[in-house]
Amino acid sequence: MLKKLIPLTEFPVAAALPEYVPAGQIGVDAELIGKIAQLGCFKPEVALTAYSGETTAYGADITGMDGSGAATASARASISKASLVKYNTTPSETPGSRAHDFSPLTIASNIPEIQQRLGEVYANLREPKPWARQLNSSISEGLRKAARSRLLTDQAIREEAIHETVQMAWTAAAGIVFDTAIGAMSGQSFLDYYGAVGIVLGSVIVPNGLKALKRDKGETCFSLFPGYHIDRYAAVYGLTKARKLVRPIK
Repeated sequence: MLKKLIPLTEFPVAAALPEYVPAGQIGVDAELIGKIAQLGCFKPEVALTAYSGETTAYGADITGMDGSGAATASARASISKASLVKYNTTPSETPGSRAHDFSPLTIASNIPEIQQRLGEVYANLREPKPWARQLNSSISEGLRKAARSRLLTDQAIREEAIHETVQMAWTAAAGIVFDTAIGAMSGQSFLDYYGAVGIVLGSVIVPNGLKALKRDKGETCFSLFPGYHIDRYAAVYGLTKARKLVRPIK
């Protein structure tokens, strides 16, 4: 069963659309957008706004001058492609929280660029379907861009996460070395020794995990890959490519 769509008129982006756009007939799957945002380590309440940005520019490449001094152009066109979307997020400023806390996210669609792209394919601008398709593309792209920065390229977050992982590894290693020495001196059995090692590892991992889970009722950004959350980004990328976030309301 299809999830309930929320009319685009409930979001700030609708105010930036031309008056003839049937915004009430365009639906937003806010629940799915929220879930994908959480995979990207953002809060689920994503703000959908708009801005008036640059549009894609086309021009012919100048190859030389003819006998009369006029410029000659090649058949090849140069394209300066404009961005369809931009995003804004504010990571936590609390020490030790940037790598794990969920951040608020705003996704803004470039309305002039959307209009130009629709005009290039001679779309009926008074129908909801063409606008829904372009807004779906812009919001999906915004989620991917924001997630890529948050999960893979933000240097401050990477450094904090790696530092935390190294601290845990050193603590565990020190505990194992200490326990090994004690075991060797006391003649502990095989089972006693590895049981003690397990206790040492558990004393490091479990408290850290519980502390993180208590931070914000489960809103904690963890990954199988410390520092670079490849698994979470792969999930964001796949869902934004496979699922429709905006579609006409039938």
